[in-house]
Amino acid sequence: MRYILLILALLVAACAPVAQPEAAPEAAPEPAPTTAPDVDVEETVVGGEPLNITEMIEEPEEEPEEEVVEEPVEEVRDPELKALIDRALEKDYDNFRFVYSGPEFPQSSVDYYIKGSKGKAVVSTPITFRVNETYDTVYLDFNVGSAVGYCEDIECTNKDMAIDVDFQDYLVLNPVERLKRIKNPERTGREQFDRRATITVTYTSAAGESMRAAIDEFYGLPLKVEKLDSEGNVVQKIEYRGFGLMRVKDSDVTPP
Repeated sequence: MRYILLILALLVAACAPVAQPEAAPEAAPEPAPTTAPDVDVEETVVGGEPLNITEMIEEPEEEPEEEVVEEPVEEVRDPELKALIDRALEKDYDNFRFVYSGPEFPQSSVDYYIKGSKGKAVVSTPITFRVNETYDTVYLDFNVGSAVGYCEDIECTNKDMAIDVDFQDYLVLNPVERLKRIKNPERTGREQFDRRATITVTYTSAAGESMRAAIDEFYGLPLKVEKLDSEGNVVQKIEYRGFGLMRVKDSDVTPP
């Protein structure tokens, strides 16, 4: 009987429900990483073979450098002529004598003596300023821009009279100043002018005028300058005759 009760007790225990442990709450999924995982740019593995990513990245093509074309250096067309003119400009003569004829004196020529800042202009025909006031020689001071006239001819009756003269009336370009206005001359030939050998050149003035000049082959200074029209005809002429350097003395340009 006691064995029967023990068996019934074991059967009842086996049929009783077993308490299940409470399940732990599910963990929230981790957020996806915001940055890409580190990848070895130099080398990674794809399909078991190392793959060089650096080789796969194409380098940007460099734009070809623009070829710089150097402008050709302008060659001196006439080295001999250029050397002649450059030498005259370097000397910058300031002592010379010449007989000038040009548009400023349509009726006569004027004999100029120039030494430094002083000058003298002797007209070929005496000029009567007023009654008994005649002059044939004008003394110039280029520093102050003054001009004083005297009559020095042997027949003058007012030799000691000083007459104020307009400085601008006797202000002309001397050969050195004229040379400085000749730009890019082109040789066209040679000619004899006033018994001197000259080189003939053509050029364009600053005002756009066609010009021709005869440049002394020894001094490099212009002795004749001509303005030409569209057909090459001379419409204006300037001449420096009897040209000489270093011949003017102080007494030549000093008023009496």
